[in-house]
Amino acid sequence: TIIFSNLLYEYEAILSLQDASGYILLAENPYNYFILTHQDSMRIFPSLLVFFVSKMGISIENTFKYLTYFSFIWLNYKLFFSLKSFEIKNYLALSSVAILIYHNHSIIYSVFNFYQLLDIISYILILYFIDVLKNKRLFVLFFVSLISIFTKEYLLVLALLAHIKFYHLYKEKLSIISLAIILSVFLVHYNLASDNIVKESSSIFEIIQSIFEKFSLLFNSFYDCMFLNKNFFLFMPFSILFFYKKFIPIIFKNYELTLFSLIPIGFSVFIFDFVGNNFFRVYYHGYFILLFLVLIYMINNILLTNYSKILFFISPSLFLIDYLYIFFNIQNHGFFNFYQVTRYTFLSGFYLFSILIFLILFMELRKKSS
Repeated sequence: TIIFSNLLYEYEAILSLQDASGYILLAENPYNYFILTHQDSMRIFPSLLVFFVSKMGISIENTFKYLTYFSFIWLNYKLFFSLKSFEIKNYLALSSVAILIYHNHSIIYSVFNFYQLLDIISYILILYFIDVLKNKRLFVLFFVSLISIFTKEYLLVLALLAHIKFYHLYKEKLSIISLAIILSVFLVHYNLASDNIVKESSSIFEIIQSIFEKFSLLFNSFYDCMFLNKNFFLFMPFSILFFYKKFIPIIFKNYELTLFSLIPIGFSVFIFDFVGNNFFRVYYHGYFILLFLVLIYMINNILLTNYSKILFFISPSLFLIDYLYIFFNIQNHGFFNFYQVTRYTFLSGFYLFSILIFLILFMELRKKSS
């Protein structure tokens, strides 16, 4: 993937001025933390990492690139062993990694557009949140939470919910202290970021009133997002399991992951006009978690025959059809257009993959009901 990203895609410098200029300025000089936009300054950790690594004599651009590639490899590694921790066999864990990475183009886009390093780091942090709750690692929870609030501000919600879940599971009083420190650091960080810029202030009442005044726009946004732009395809083919009564308890059991996942999904779907072309990047931070839970449940509870396991194992190979098409026909911006439009207009690898997954689910669920 890294090799193909360099063969297929020549990064356009003008994009850095539109989409990642704040991250680049922070990497060049961390003191820009006080003068950039509030959102850019809140997300200082990846840029700070680039700043220190670049002091080894590497250019800012190449540092972003190498750290993104390293993080992508780390994400694959961490994802594989996170899946294996749920007693999933190697070959099924490998296929699950391929599905989570290549089913949606959000992670791959971050490899192509390496200035979006913070996106890949966010996925890695999400996996560590899952790991610390499963293995009772409070210090790691604190450390991951600390990095998270300096990476993407809304990861604070996951840090908060993870601490609540940790206390609920293990009754560790230190988890309350840990959470108090994280919240205190976040408040300081929130108020220091862009400190030299006059911030617009709105009361909670004004924000709530604004939401209710524009309530009808949320449904218009939902329609535009899901149907006019065909983004309902991004929930396929696994969305069927969200209506499967035996999977519902899994969602509630992992309430910290479920509640957090609804934030980026809801934000991207109901405020679609605001996120624009960044829809898929915001959306997948939530759906990635739900898909992770779906795949674990599917492997452990639905794929009960060797035949269905083999079909599941080969299913991600159908994505190669799409990637071969991209390789021979697309350069730069065509990558985005392919995933948003082109692959829905012909019998793409995405459709074939979805048909195969639906077939597996139909066969296995039919056996259970008979």
